[in-house]
Amino acid sequence: MKYAKALNNWPLALLGLVAMLAVACGGVADAPTVAPQVLQATNTPPPVSTPTAAPKATPLPSGIVSAKDSIVLVVPEEPIQLSSFLSIGDSLNAAVIRANIQDPLTWQSGDDLRIVPTTATVGWEQVDLDTWRFELRQGVKFHNGEPWNAEAALYSFGFQGNITNEGGSIRYTGPYEGVVVDEFTVDINCDLPCPIFPNTAFFLDFEAPAWHAAASDADRSRQSIGLGPYQHVDWKVGISITQEAYEDYVPVGDHFEFQKPFIKNAKWVWRSEPTVIGAMIQTGEADIGWDIGVDGVGSLPANMLKFGSSAETYSLTTNTIWHPELKKKKVRQAMVLAINCQELVDTLYSGYTTCRGNIIWPGIIGATERNTAPYEYDPGRAKQLLEEANYNPDNLITIVSRGPRIPKQVEVSEALQGYWTQIGMNVDFKIVEPSIRRELTRCGIGKATQEILKASGRDPSVDKPTNED
Repeated sequence: MKYAKALNNWPLALLGLVAMLAVACGGVADAPTVAPQVLQATNTPPPVSTPTAAPKATPLPSGIVSAKDSIVLVVPEEPIQLSSFLSIGDSLNAAVIRANIQDPLTWQSGDDLRIVPTTATVGWEQVDLDTWRFELRQGVKFHNGEPWNAEAALYSFGFQGNITNEGGSIRYTGPYEGVVVDEFTVDINCDLPCPIFPNTAFFLDFEAPAWHAAASDADRSRQSIGLGPYQHVDWKVGISITQEAYEDYVPVGDHFEFQKPFIKNAKWVWRSEPTVIGAMIQTGEADIGWDIGVDGVGSLPANMLKFGSSAETYSLTTNTIWHPELKKKKVRQAMVLAINCQELVDTLYSGYTTCRGNIIWPGIIGATERNTAPYEYDPGRAKQLLEEANYNPDNLITIVSRGPRIPKQVEVSEALQGYWTQIGMNVDFKIVEPSIRRELTRCGIGKATQEILKASGRDPSVDKPTNED
């Protein structure tokens, strides 16, 4: 069922630093194998050809019925807003919106990580180095009945392919422009050569164009009208989000992640404490939860636990432009040497993860033992570097963090504060709401120069800022 798309991909949507634990009241059957989608991606312009659809896959088991008509899922954090065009907060919330309300342009299959068509697409081909042609699936409608076709797709392409907007997909695809070829065929013209565009388009979602164009910003943030197997019903802010199965959802052949839902009603709730999530599962208050934390291992039967990893990495973003101490390279080096990573792994994560000195890890193309080796722990050398950098403790350094974003995030931040205090640094730690943190991270120089260009009557999507700007 399509609902499994959200649940199966939770482990892929969180964090590479630590192992995650999802909990559920029952097991899930193994997914059927799906044959690969054939793609073209070469360094020279390939010939124009007919889009290749996925070969026939192993059929789903027949006669599947759900023992429940409704389900309650508990996650650590409430979404910031619901529009698929904008940031939704915790990436786990992608399960709430993108994996259920939306079907993107392409998708990375949960069984073998191939790039496959969705209810929005049938196939695609590369026309030249910076152009891809997509064949859209016919007979598809948005949740409000608006038809799905090339013109409807163009509206979302225009929003998400524009670099001046803040959609999540453009960080993966880069800027592009959509062009209608015929009623169910569109071209994507990338600003630069884009040989792997389909591999980057799984965050490229579609909102119903007539509704979205007429809706206010407030309505857009409170609603999402897509093509997915579930449609939005209600959002009681601070309490829950409810969804129901979309009866007119168009399945994608036999692919297990793109089937009509067997469970008709879904309710999402949020609790930031892993122990509370575990307790909700134990008492039957929730059916599936994410995550009970490493401390919760053993609190539930083994057949109720799903152990997974992720494609994201815990990182610290430092203000190296304006902060008088962080702009000093030796201060930053001292901060790294002061962190006892292995102690964090052993104490906070019970040894379930490893230390790495890079955002990639073994198994990723280009990753080696040398370029992923952890940093050395040397507090003595860290103190020496601070002296050499003429570090001034009067210049406070503040760590701004979101509490439930990843397991042990608060404890990790507190530990970092402690390590840096031990070498003589002046560090403060604050937890803020996701919406506040988003505003803090959107005040960078890129946004500032766009505002300067707009104020002077120029077009940020065309005109380049000068040194004076």
